[in-house]
Amino acid sequence: MNTDVRIADSQQQNIKNTLVITGAPRSGTSLLGKLISTLDGIDYHFEPPMVWVLASLLSMKALSPDVASVLLRLHLHEDLLLESAHGRKANLRPGDDSLVLNSMHWPELLSRWQTIRNRDDAIRYVSERQLRLAFKTPSVIDAIPFFESALPECKFIIIMRDGRDVVKSILQKRWFSDEGMKDNYWPYKVVDGVSTTHLVEDSMVGQWATMNEATRACYLWRRDAEFALEAKKRGLGDRLYMLSYEALRLDPTGMMEQIAKFLSTTTTDLTKLSTLSVRPMAENPLSGKRYDFLNDVDVGELKKFNELNSAWGYA
Repeated sequence: MNTDVRIADSQQQNIKNTLVITGAPRSGTSLLGKLISTLDGIDYHFEPPMVWVLASLLSMKALSPDVASVLLRLHLHEDLLLESAHGRKANLRPGDDSLVLNSMHWPELLSRWQTIRNRDDAIRYVSERQLRLAFKTPSVIDAIPFFESALPECKFIIIMRDGRDVVKSILQKRWFSDEGMKDNYWPYKVVDGVSTTHLVEDSMVGQWATMNEATRACYLWRRDAEFALEAKKRGLGDRLYMLSYEALRLDPTGMMEQIAKFLSTTTTDLTKLSTLSVRPMAENPLSGKRYDFLNDVDVGELKKFNELNSAWGYA
């Protein structure tokens, strides 16, 4: 028997215009999210694990789209929006990009702690302030059609970065070494006994097991970049904003003014403070050694990687 499940009208209303910030890992999503969190009326959340889990389980067909949609909407409203309205789980670690004081002043946080006593107060606060939920999660570009369906009025911001710099940064993290894959806590799909991330096509799982780190990193960057191209071609119109990491680093103030306009909001004094902390791009001479790791990439994958990187304007 099919059962139509829905959430309350107030919940639907409060999250209908959610902002999804995404991109490939190491593409600058954390920097972008930190800056967007300072915009007026934005309630920002750094990499909520459940969002990534739902997207990956949906991709693996472990959840139906209807069930995943209900779980997503409940999570966004109850666990993220209302909890932060209360001021619960506020991150006060000084060195973190998701430090709550990056996006609000102490008096506002104290006011939330002192005046929002229960769920009804939190719902009223969100409604009166017209808070807009925003979250950033890398590698969920493939789930954009799912987010569109679950949140019909949501918007998307995708950040792109030179694939060579992305891969170089990933290799420094050792995420895709055999040891790194074992230590990653996210859910993986298992095909013919091989454990791999959901972005790997089933037909490629056998090859994935034999790939070295550099080839794996190039392959997964390419998958994210392909999904970004698909999003660009979907005709999302004014619901999608795309930018490059390099442009953000070059002119953070100008870029944030454009993003604020895209979101129909304004920058704040915290936006100005955060943009001042963005370091300009360091000049790196294009020597052979800068991207030596590309010599370790499978020839066939390297060709696809270079073609797609060029398509994004990175010669």
